[in-house]
Amino acid sequence: MLVGALRVWLAVVGSTALFSAVQSYVSGAAIIEKIYTNAISTSDGGALLTARVFGSWTSLAATVRLLAAADIKNRSIYVAAVVSFVVAFVHFILETVVYGTAAATAGLVIPVVVSGISILWMAIMFPIIFAQDEQKKSS
Repeated sequence: MLVGALRVWLAVVGSTALFSAVQSYVSGAAIIEKIYTNAISTSDGGALLTARVFGSWTSLAATVRLLAAADIKNRSIYVAAVVSFVVAFVHFILETVVYGTAAATAGLVIPVVVSGISILWMAIMFPIIFAQDEQKKSS
């Protein structure tokens, strides 16, 4: 049951990320302004470039997370999904605390909370999901 719930969570988070990626390309700087509230000026092309880079990264992360949802017992994909959440979590924390380019708005807090929950949940579930693999190795 917990594994099934994690798969649904990953599918929802991956689908939401895919939507955000598309939004980054379509609405340009609008999505970036929601996250990087202290840094981006929409008067130049930098915000649009940032939006497209953000969209590309988010597309990749969404793909990995959707693959993990589809094949949760694939250790490599599972670990890649965890790493994608760690990278996102660290990135948003650094942008807020170190670089000061983001403020604690909903556009920032939501991805931090989602990535944090995902990291913890996937870390807890790892030994449960891959327990059979460990048993096979020891036999």
